[in-house]
Amino acid sequence: MTWVDARALVVAGWLWVGLHAVVALWRLGEARSAGLTLLALAAVLAGSAVALSRRWGPRLSRRLAWGLALVPATAAALHSPQLDGAHADAQATWWPRAVGPLLVVMGLAGRGRQAVVGAAAGTAVLWFELSARLGAATGLATTLLLAMPLWVWTLGGLGIHRLVVRSAAQVAALADAEAADRSREAAAVERGRAARARRNELQQSVVPVLHEVAERGSGGTVDAGLRRRCDELGQLLRDELRAPGLVDDTVRSVVAAARGRGVEVSLVDDARGTHPEDEGMTAVVRRLVVAAVEALPHGQVSARRPADDAVLLTVVVHARQEAVAAVARAMRQVAARHRLAGLELDVGSDGEGGELFAQLRGRPPTTPR
Repeated sequence: MTWVDARALVVAGWLWVGLHAVVALWRLGEARSAGLTLLALAAVLAGSAVALSRRWGPRLSRRLAWGLALVPATAAALHSPQLDGAHADAQATWWPRAVGPLLVVMGLAGRGRQAVVGAAAGTAVLWFELSARLGAATGLATTLLLAMPLWVWTLGGLGIHRLVVRSAAQVAALADAEAADRSREAAAVERGRAARARRNELQQSVVPVLHEVAERGSGGTVDAGLRRRCDELGQLLRDELRAPGLVDDTVRSVVAAARGRGVEVSLVDDARGTHPEDEGMTAVVRRLVVAAVEALPHGQVSARRPADDAVLLTVVVHARQEAVAAVARAMRQVAARHRLAGLELDVGSDGEGGELFAQLRGRPPTTPR
């Protein structure tokens, strides 16, 4: 809640200023010059009107804040010389309390420097006038007494502003943490939903083949087509069981297409799944796997997600020289497009031997304890 939203506080500020305006008018007859005292009152009312006006927003401009900082000194310069020694009391010197809401607003609006300068300027003018009239020692003591409200209001405004800023930062941090928790919970729910859906899909794919194998196998009529379907199903199940953190719909389709053109593909996930904090890195890992498998027209490719947290992915390719070069080029392009802080891709190839070894390194993920 900012000060411009606290209408009750604004009303209270006006009541406070109005009370001391009444005091000023009540003691007007004690002033040597009623006109100068009225000018001081007008300056305080004008400054308070500007400070308490909602149209300036939660943060005063620097120029406007410096203008408001002149109000205490102006009131002191106009009113203090009109007091004789007998009437230099707390009631007659009404302006240090009347400018209080103005100083608080400056502090709450993030203009603490101007508020301090304004309070110091008002105190200095008051001390100068009272010291010239009452002497240095008495003037200083009287100034400390009369100017105390200036500093109470100023320091109070600064303290409240600091408390509001700190509280806002804590609230924002808690909101971010809550949003992160909700995101992790939603991701976990989505992964569970996807896992159940995938399990149902696999069941629908596996059960008919098993029934067919059971029916044909008893009569010895298992043909080449059924054997091929069993091999494909076996490879699919191996991918699902051995590489849960590497496999998604895109990886499945790319791997199936590669195997269809004769490429031997092996996927292994020793990390066993995806942590919620690693979603961004896992996405890059999968893109690299897709790039390597898609770019390979023939040969063998093995993609492994090691248990070592520092190594996120290793890819080994055995193929002809031009195929190895194409895979290396595709993986480097993916790494250049999808950079994450702390990730580094090392690709080494033996062009003559037709071998490639790539390794994606990153900082260990932070797992809450």
